Amino acid sequence: MNGMIKFFHHVRRSLIQENKMGKYFKYAIGEILLVVIGILIALQINNWNENRKQNIERQQLITSLLEDFEYTKANIINDRMPVVIKAIEDIDMFNYLIKQDVPLVTVDSLRNLATAFFRSNPFIPTLATLNEASSSGKLSLLKNKELHKRFTEFEIYYAAFRKLDAEKTHAYFNGSLWEIRKTVKPGVLVGTNPIPSLTYEEYKRILDQPLVETGFHTASSFVRNKKRRLDGILGTTEDIIFLLKSMQRES
Repeated sequence: MNGMIKFFHHVRRSLIQENKMGKYFKYAIGEILLVVIGILIALQINNWNENRKQNIERQQLITSLLEDFEYTKANIINDRMPVVIKAIEDIDMFNYLIKQDVPLVTVDSLRNLATAFFRSNPFIPTLATLNEASSSGKLSLLKNKELHKRFTEFEIYYAAFRKLDAEKTHAYFNGSLWEIRKTVKPGVLVGTNPIPSLTYEEYKRILDQPLVETGFHTASSFVRNKKRRLDGILGTTEDIIFLLKSMQRES
């Protein structure tokens, strides 16, 4: 292009020297058009390069998000959810057995089942890519309103899960569960170490105390609500994975 501009510049000087103004203006217009066309071509090439770079970055972001959310899904299905489901099953079995008029299992078996009321079930999803893309503004590369909506839903479910964990921790160290721990000897209500001297009648009398009943009910609610929160997180995670895979195929 520089060579062409030099050529027009040489022609223009020759025409001016020869006093051929009509032809000069034609060449001048041609030179202007050449420059404009060159600028437009350069802009088009630049836009194409930028779009290509953005598309590559977008694909990398989709791939990284997929890896994170698929890992989170596997974590819920294979690790967290089985623990919570087992805890609910143990709680239901404990409640069934304790309501019977006669002991169907040993006190130690009941105490072992009762550990489900207070079992810790932490969950931390893999959100490194989402958090980084959100803070850097790169989420805008995805250009998918439905996906952004699902990200928001995921964050709401996870925030509710964390809040539930915080409430359980507070209850354990400051609330009703703490009051039980202050009034009942540690290891009596729940535990895996046998207590041969503890009879079924004595154990039931402890369980029938209003404070203990309230504490066990509160602990049971925490476990069941945690299951609901995990269900919401899992459902939203599966929606996000579906949308990301659809975007991956379309690109």
